[in-house]
Amino acid sequence: MQLDSSTYQAQSSLAAFCRGGSLPLLPDINENHVLQYKRLIKNIFHDTLSSAYPLTCDMLPSNDWNDLVNQFMLHHACSNPQVWYMPVELYEYVRDNDLPLKKKYLHLLE
Repeated sequence: MQLDSSTYQAQSSLAAFCRGGSLPLLPDINENHVLQYKRLIKNIFHDTLSSAYPLTCDMLPSNDWNDLVNQFMLHHACSNPQVWYMPVELYEYVRDNDLPLKKKYLHLLE
């Protein structure tokens, strides 16, 4: 099923907002509902990745771990809609990008 362009644009705007962008200007949007949705999406990212990488999550100070996950959310558009593929994409994101954490924690990719 293919979405019409206005629906696709609305979904893309909402996804960008949930990843860390600005509130989309959509008709009849309920700001409180969208903020709750953003909070839930952020929790899914953090919970999924901390469950997949418990040692890394424990090893890094919480501010470094949270920054990593937030930067991943903001800068990486996951290519698979299935949440269980997200940990592989985080690994690839860290591997393929010049992140300060890789210099600070030389064993991060292990």
